Amino acid sequence: MKEDFLHYVWMYKLFQKENLASTKGETIHVIKSGTYNTNAGPDFLNASIEIDNQTWVGNVEIHLKSSDWYLHHHENDANYDATILHVVYEHDMEVFLK
Repeated sequence: MKEDFLHYVWMYKLFQKENLASTKGETIHVIKSGTYNTNAGPDFLNASIEIDNQTWVGNVEIHLKSSDWYLHHHENDANYDATILHVVYEHDMEVFLK
């Protein structure tokens, strides 16, 4: 599995859109997947995501594993402060913003 493949799946919404949930069981509805970012910073900018009936607008970061957040040092990078959703193929640890 490659991260670029996950970007493709997210960009074109090629995932099951029903019954999406966070690791805490919150319902997720993707309103707008965002604009693919080829520069530094989160993978998708200006996304619109509904989480438990609350609409959030911000950025989406995608990784193979949730621990990649720390591997890539995003917790220390202000470019990731407006991240509203961290999409992962494998959830292997909790991740926190500063």
